[in-house]
Amino acid sequence: MQDPERNVPKALRYSLLGIGAIVLFSSLGFILAIPDLDAVLAGEIADPIDETLAQHLAPGVVSLANIIFAVGFTACCLGLQTGTSRIVYAFARDRALPGDRWLSRLSTRQSVPLNAILVTLPVVIGLILLNGSNIYNVLVSYTIGGWYFTFFLVLVGALVSPMHGTWVAGSFTLGRWSLPVLSVATLWVAFETVNIAWPREEIAGPDWQLQWAVVIVQLALLLIGWLIMLSVQKRWRFGTLPPETASGTATKEPSA
Repeated sequence: MQDPERNVPKALRYSLLGIGAIVLFSSLGFILAIPDLDAVLAGEIADPIDETLAQHLAPGVVSLANIIFAVGFTACCLGLQTGTSRIVYAFARDRALPGDRWLSRLSTRQSVPLNAILVTLPVVIGLILLNGSNIYNVLVSYTIGGWYFTFFLVLVGALVSPMHGTWVAGSFTLGRWSLPVLSVATLWVAFETVNIAWPREEIAGPDWQLQWAVVIVQLALLLIGWLIMLSVQKRWRFGTLPPETASGTATKEPSA
């Protein structure tokens, strides 16, 4: 891509606007097509999407839709696994993970982080096999809250960085509107993070582990991350090139 500093933010902006428009349009279409909206609001219909498709279309459409959902779910899992394996490789390359030399090794033929992929693959398989269990429900409940918490950390970092004089503006900037927009975004994401993590029986049901899923999983991840940091902080090298890179003998960056 030419001039990525300008074109990547632009592409992300248009992509999010397009996805938002599609989701709003499809959601509105489903809501308008629901045969008995009062029954759905009262909780009498457990799966309004299947009920709506079966009411308006042929019976086989419901099965086809479920197959499409399953394929989409699997594709999302594989996409997340691919991204996670690259994150594992990047941290291992900076010696910020146990077993960093093995995890940062690239395959000879395709230059992909094969070992990092192998480590993250069982997690994806486990998520698929746990579908329908209480553990899976806890992870699903955490997903949205986890994303918001991640965005919140990035926004806080963007607010704190200029105070320490470490912020370097790129080609894309909002100018004088940067601080107001960033402040409003941080407050909003903080509110949504607390809102999603707040335990509610009406949403999560009577099981306490589902009600506190966001808090439980986040605390567990923070504990694991803290323990990993303690074990590797004496040898990590964020922001510096590995010796093999400096000498020109490093392997290529991983392929997508």
